[in-house]
Amino acid sequence: MLPAVRSTGHKRGAHEKDAYETLPGSVPGRASNERIVKQTPIQRDLTEAERAQQLVLRNEAQALGDRYNAWLDALIAAGGDKILALAQVFGIEDMAEVRIRQYELETEVRRGQGASEVGELLEKNDLGLAAQLRVLRQWTYSPNAAASINALKIVGELAGEQREQGSFEQFLRLSKLQTGKA
Repeated sequence: MLPAVRSTGHKRGAHEKDAYETLPGSVPGRASNERIVKQTPIQRDLTEAERAQQLVLRNEAQALGDRYNAWLDALIAAGGDKILALAQVFGIEDMAEVRIRQYELETEVRRGQGASEVGELLEKNDLGLAAQLRVLRQWTYSPNAAASINALKIVGELAGEQREQGSFEQFLRLSKLQTGKA
């Protein structure tokens, strides 16, 4: 958002620049002689060689994404040990070699990060919105009052509500009634 326009005509504001003043230099487009070149897709049918090349690129991207997902699974199984996870993914048995080539192997594995989308990964690992709501439901009805309050705040944020639902004392009374400790 731009600041409000200020007067530059009198002494007090003479040193301030106008926020809406055009910047110095040429403006591309109709106002100058600079032409804007737009790229358009190929207007012809692809040849067999081009189709084969596209298929190879798609398969390579899929393989990179699968290897990245396998690395993430191996990292989880190894408890965060990158050396062991890299050894499992690349099938290298010599841990010393993996330690020496760790940067190279990790860079190679991370090439597949762009091939896998975050939404797909969340759904694959059961971390989508439905799973998040199940966990929130569990914490909302838990006997721990603080966890319930935080869960209700998060549910309110997800629903787009920012107003308070009631006082802490009211919630504590309801929580105790639900658990039978009243």
